[in-house]
Amino acid sequence: MFLLLVAAATIYFILGELGEGFFMLGAIVLVSTISLYQDQRSRKALEALAKFTQAKARAIRNNAVVELPSADLVVGDLVVVNEGELLPADGQVVHMNDFAVNESILTGEAFSVQKTVSEDKQGKVYRGSQAVGGLAVVRVTAVGSNTEIGRIGISLAAIGSSRSPLEQQIT
Repeated sequence: MFLLLVAAATIYFILGELGEGFFMLGAIVLVSTISLYQDQRSRKALEALAKFTQAKARAIRNNAVVELPSADLVVGDLVVVNEGELLPADGQVVHMNDFAVNESILTGEAFSVQKTVSEDKQGKVYRGSQAVGGLAVVRVTAVGSNTEIGRIGISLAAIGSSRSPLEQQIT
C-alpha cells in the first residue's frame, strides 16, 4: 500500500503536477506518522496487559509474605494459598485450615478433595488446581515442566499428527 502511494506521487512529479505530488507526499507522511504512533501505543498497551495478567503467588521468604510472579517460585519455597486461588506449583501441604482443592483439571473429577498435612496423596497438591475452601501453606516440590500438568503438556506436544483413514484413502 505504501509503495503504491509513493508510486502515485512519483507519477504526479513525472507528469509535472508538482502540487498534486507534494500533496500526495504530505498525505503519505501524515498517514505513516499516525500509523507508527498508533502501533507504539498498541505495543505499550499489550505490554501493560501482559504484566497485569501475569500469574502471581504469595510466598514466604525471609519470614515475610511477599507477592511475586509464579514463574519466580523455586523448589522449597513456602506458598500461601487461599480459597478461590489457583495453585502456582506442585507441592506438599505443611499447614492447612479446612483446605479443599478442585483437581478436575487433572482428574476430571467434579468434586473437591479435602487435603491433610501428610506425606501421602492426601497432602499433595498440583499446579492448576483450584483451592475451593480454606487456607494452606504449601512447600513447593515441582515447578514449570516438572509439575504434573507440565508433564501432561509435554506428552501432548510429543504426539504426532497422523492422517485420518479418509485422508489415507484419498491419497
